Amino acid sequence: MLASQRSVSGEDLLAYGAATVGELVEEVAAEDGDRGDSVTVLVNGRRVSGLGDIESYPAEAIERVELLARESGAAVGAPAGRRVYNVVLKPETRLLVARGRLRGATDGGAIGATADISATRIRRPQRLNAAFEVRHDGAILESERQIEQVDGSPENLGRFRTLRPKTSGYLLSLSGSDQLLPWLDGSATLKVRQNRSQAGLGLSLSGDGVERLSRGSTIDLNTQLNAQTGSWSFSLDGGLRRDWRQITTDLSPMPSRNRIVTHSTRAELLAHGPVWTMPAGPLHLTLAAGLRLERVESRGLGDRMEFGRTSRDIRLGVDVPILSESGPIPWLGSLAVRAEAGEGSTSGAGKLRSRIVSLRWSPARWIQLSAVHNDVRNAPGVDLLTDPLIETSGVRYFDPLRQETVELVTRTGGRFELPVQASTTRKLSADLRPLKDVDLLLTVEYGTAVNSNVISVLPAASALVFELFPERFERNPAGQLTGVDLRPVIFPSQREEQFHTSFNLNVPLDIGGGRSRLQFSGSYRPLLSSRLALGRNFGTIDLLEPGSIALGGSTRPRDQFDFTVGYSEPGLGVRFSGERRSRSVLQAGGPADVLTFSPLTTFGLRGFIEGRRFVASSSLLRNSRIGIDIDNVLNKRERVSDGQGRTPLSYQSAIRDPVGRNIQIEFRKTF
Repeated sequence: MLASQRSVSGEDLLAYGAATVGELVEEVAAEDGDRGDSVTVLVNGRRVSGLGDIESYPAEAIERVELLARESGAAVGAPAGRRVYNVVLKPETRLLVARGRLRGATDGGAIGATADISATRIRRPQRLNAAFEVRHDGAILESERQIEQVDGSPENLGRFRTLRPKTSGYLLSLSGSDQLLPWLDGSATLKVRQNRSQAGLGLSLSGDGVERLSRGSTIDLNTQLNAQTGSWSFSLDGGLRRDWRQITTDLSPMPSRNRIVTHSTRAELLAHGPVWTMPAGPLHLTLAAGLRLERVESRGLGDRMEFGRTSRDIRLGVDVPILSESGPIPWLGSLAVRAEAGEGSTSGAGKLRSRIVSLRWSPARWIQLSAVHNDVRNAPGVDLLTDPLIETSGVRYFDPLRQETVELVTRTGGRFELPVQASTTRKLSADLRPLKDVDLLLTVEYGTAVNSNVISVLPAASALVFELFPERFERNPAGQLTGVDLRPVIFPSQREEQFHTSFNLNVPLDIGGGRSRLQFSGSYRPLLSSRLALGRNFGTIDLLEPGSIALGGSTRPRDQFDFTVGYSEPGLGVRFSGERRSRSVLQAGGPADVLTFSPLTTFGLRGFIEGRRFVASSSLLRNSRIGIDIDNVLNKRERVSDGQGRTPLSYQSAIRDPVGRNIQIEFRKTF
């Protein structure tokens, strides 16, 4: 097994206050600038389909989580350019865990509750898990946040409009894995999910409330077979997914109904292993082939559409060790090169490709340097192509040319003619452990990205956006905005340059002979440059300066900093975190009409204590945990203002962040 760059185990895991494997891996990955859904996950050193295969397991089932060195996943068949996390489960455990959570916003509304129960049995190599979760969250009305309405609106309109809809749903998850033969193991995960949301859109012309009901269900089945033949490993991944969504808007005299059903089938065959022993170590080869079938049926605004797509791809990767610490030049450390090439095709999109080359060098045990070049050409997601057209009336929208906020009709949905996207990224990174006897990891990374055919929702209204996409806006004879088409738009290219530095420090403490620990982590992400080519002979703009547009629907801050401080001991833990986002700007109208988005600093607090600390003899509190989680402790919201210090009605702080400070109390018991 590959050596880990960072390992979180024992009492360190408890300090996160996470209840499930999924929550814990997400927390650990976030500290390293990763997302749990963008990494390759191993369980006991072997690949699984994804984090979803084990995310419902209780955190107590984990022995440790290992973060492998960058670009070192070739030996386990991980795709180039992805970080690898190895979740090591305890060899034997049997757990039944029940949890209840109650939450609400201190400003009122948003009362919600979640209850879940899971049963887990691990007796290596066999593992089984069943989990069920039910959730409900109350709506937040505009009247509960004193939202200022557009001139001429009915006095009680805020009682019929939601800033956040009422939602409910459940999730059933079943997963298992076992050794089928001495050389073969298999796993399967089934998830059944159902969601429901109810939003208030305002009042109809007759004075009745208009509501939108959204319902959806998903059935997801993933299977995997892993075979070991000598030093070679083979895996066959398969998946079936059915997703059903329906959106009904209560309009008089006839409701508007939109429905979309998506079926997808996928299969991938992967083989990896050593093919040649070189002086510095084995040369690893990875071969993969995949097939995906997607079929969509949608209906909306009287139109019916059926769409099918077939995608095929093959991938070849090689990992070549050049130097090693045991080689003829040990003082140069270890050096390896990895290259991966993929070819594919998607019906309607043509040829696709991926090219990745990486270099990793560890001149000493305490430092690893890596460089990655990634060139990818991908087809847009099916949802971007096929989502049904939905019209929503009464949407509050700021018109910067007339300096007024109006209520109009918006159109959302997919665009069938979206092009293939291309991306070229380059990264240089260094991971350092400079202190021999101190658990300190420092990471520094510099990266550039060039993206072609950038797909974005229609940016927020500005003079430039009006000029770029005049066909997306409708006005009445008086010149007032009456409709906006928000469906995706395309920009020729975008170039970004970013720096990222982070640290993780663990300090053991000896307090009364107990096992206590302090944890510190932080990261700083300055966006050095971000330029967008507009096309249509409009040149390029700087997204960090006045004159920018809200690409993707939001402005881009130049700097972002976050930190976490944690303390843990057996039966108790607390974590305090903070995040700061710098100011950003948006030129709404003329050169003097600039909207400024204020800097925003928010803090979070999470703590837990075991029930035995209150009453050691209580059977109810035995093996229990009580936790509290406070988001946005100081109840801060971003403020948007124009040159005169005024906030347009559609940019009110409570519209951008309806919840504000949110408190959640949790009771969890293990049987």
